[in-house]
Amino acid sequence: MMQVGREEFIEKIFKKNSVFEKEVLNITNEDDRVEIMQILAKFIVGDVLKEELNFLYIQRFSDFTFKPIINILFKEIANEWIYFAMQELSFTKKEALSEIQTKKRVLFIRSLVESYYKNYKHYIFKEIADTFIELVENIPNANIQNRVVNEVLKSDLITYNNMVAVYNFRQLWNMVKNAQNLKQTTLKRLKSDIKKISKQLEKEQLSTQKRDKLSKSLKKNKKELKKLSKRSLDRFDEAIKRFKNTLVNSMLETNY
Repeated sequence: MMQVGREEFIEKIFKKNSVFEKEVLNITNEDDRVEIMQILAKFIVGDVLKEELNFLYIQRFSDFTFKPIINILFKEIANEWIYFAMQELSFTKKEALSEIQTKKRVLFIRSLVESYYKNYKHYIFKEIADTFIELVENIPNANIQNRVVNEVLKSDLITYNNMVAVYNFRQLWNMVKNAQNLKQTTLKRLKSDIKKISKQLEKEQLSTQKRDKLSKSLKKNKKELKKLSKRSLDRFDEAIKRFKNTLVNSMLETNY
């Protein structure tokens, strides 16, 4: 690409969000935006900001904060530009960094990041809520005290529209265990079906048509088992679903 043409192309990229999204982030529609934010949500909560956002790692509720999220999103999108510039525009890493660090470019990326955070932060908050439910799920009985859980139960995270989601730890623990049991029942049923089909397939005298049908059913059930195993508890129980929604809605209304 000629130098003049390259500079014009760069200006075009940084002129409109949609152009930057298409060229640099490979995003062309709303589904793409949702997908990338879901991926980033898992990365942010599960890894890079786990000590600030992931209740499985938070030591005390006072450490819980959303403040670093914007900077992490900025860094991730800036890194996408650097990769794009090096691969598609033949920039060196130094040149790509220099381009993105100008005030004009920083303001552009910052604006894009803030737009994404405003419109899609609920995906991050859903991941956060799941970690809290998982923390409670890992507590073996309702008599064990957990500092972070107790601090959350005293916070405004469990209140939305003046409605309190749960009143005490025992109530919450029972809700989570009930959802856990429902999930395990569903998984056991599916595992039993897989075992039955596998035994049928071990029979020597099966028609090709019957064997093909059973093989397809086995593959489908194994795929479903894998998918169900990864599903959060709110997908199995309405009470936990309402509790999770309370956490998410409270986070949407609060700037921690």
